Amino acid sequence: MPSSSVLKSWKEISAFLHVTVRTAQRWESDLGLPVHRPRSKRGSAVLGFTEELRAWLQNLPAAGTQLVSLAFEVVRFC
Repeated sequence: MPSSSVLKSWKEISAFLHVTVRTAQRWESDLGLPVHRPRSKRGSAVLGFTEELRAWLQNLPAAGTQLVSLAFEVVRFC
């Protein structure tokens, strides 16, 4: 099995990150979360690769890291 898995929806991506779908979508627009949008008829398809997401989490600038840490804290108490 390859070390990188493909996540095929916002639900899978957000579950991998342990955040809500809305938070993952906000991270895409505000912090550059690496997701891919293959061409589809509906235009809403999204893919994420676990290795890219892990690398993104590890390489966030300080401000982004603080936002991600805060989100993890909020999720943990919900």
